[in-house]
Amino acid sequence: MERLERATNLLEISVNKQDDLLVLDCNDITVFSRFVHLYENIDKMSESAKKEMEEVKQKFKDTADDVNPAQLMAYINVHVMTSQKIMEELDKVFGENFCRKVFRENYELNPDFVPDEIALAELVDSLVPIMEKAYGERIKRTQNKYNAGKRGKHTKTKDELIQEFKESRHE
Repeated sequence: MERLERATNLLEISVNKQDDLLVLDCNDITVFSRFVHLYENIDKMSESAKKEMEEVKQKFKDTADDVNPAQLMAYINVHVMTSQKIMEELDKVFGENFCRKVFRENYELNPDFVPDEIALAELVDSLVPIMEKAYGERIKRTQNKYNAGKRGKHTKTKDELIQEFKESRHE
């Protein structure tokens, strides 16, 4: 019986001081696709949060200049909900409980911890070079096997997808 052997192309990345791992399957282009969509979704969530904040502001426009507890809680709730949505999106891209792994020390101190938008933005930004490495190196290894003539001139390579992603971030 013959057996097909193939490289798994799994990339393991330590995500905290305890060396919990994020494992990326560099053969799975859908991970990269979901990461690109993550950026789009974060932009949409940010716009939605701005609208919600404006609604809170309008709701309390007739109150005194001092911020009252109800107003403060309304603002905080918008931030918490936005952070939780971003965490859900990150978990969809990188696997269940990814955010709990990354922020493990925080969750050990406070099981109800919710990272703020700045911490999540820094996390997403730190993932960009990792994603570029994971999917950029894979395509470099296979370029000699699959040139444009073999794969069709209208099929995009992972490098082309990475370039599109970079360009979309700067628009």
